[in-house]
Order: sequence, then C-alpha cells, then structure tokens
Amino acid sequence: MTKIISHMNKLSSKQRAYIRALAHQLSPIVYIGKEGITEQVIDSITKAFNRREVVKIKVLENAPETSSVSSKIISEKLEELNLVAVIGRIIIFYREHPQNPKVVLP
Repeated sequence: MTKIISHMNKLSSKQRAYIRALAHQLSPIVYIGKEGITEQVIDSITKAFNRREVVKIKVLENAPETSSVSSKIISEKLEELNLVAVIGRIIIFYREHPQNPKVVLP
C-alpha cells in the first residue's frame, strides 16, 4: 500500500514518482525502533542528508508511532524536507543538497 501525503510536499507528482524510483534500490539508512523518534534519530537523519538527497527510513514493528505519524513528526522537526512517500513501514524523504545537488528532478 502506497500512501502519498501531498500537503507537505513542494514536489510535483512526476517528481515524487521519479524520486520513488530512485529510492527503490536504496536500503533504509535510519531505523526507528521502540524508543520512537529520539534526538539520536533526528541527528542520524540530519547526517544522512549531509551525504545524500534521498533518505529512506524504516519504522520497525515495535516503534510507538506508525510510519505516517513518524513522517509528520520528522517533517516538523527538520526543515525543508519533502515527504515523497510512506509505503508500509518505509518513509522516503527528499531534500536538495545546498552546495552539491546530484539529483536532477524532471
């Protein structure tokens, strides 16, 4: 089941589809577990965005929040994120790298 939360996005549907296709081959970089979204999780996401523009996050079964709720919390805590999709327990975010953008959006 793919759920796209479009009210938080600045991306077109074509751009979201393109980023979802890029993210398909990626493994999740950050995992949200039983502690939920802690400062360490936010720090890990921030560090991941320093290295790449597309970040895939997995919400584990023992996490206190659902993936939809987790995506909203992360979007509120971090600026200029684009929520691309919530697919089951996977969250995909995009943020253009300020100095060295590599993803060319259609």
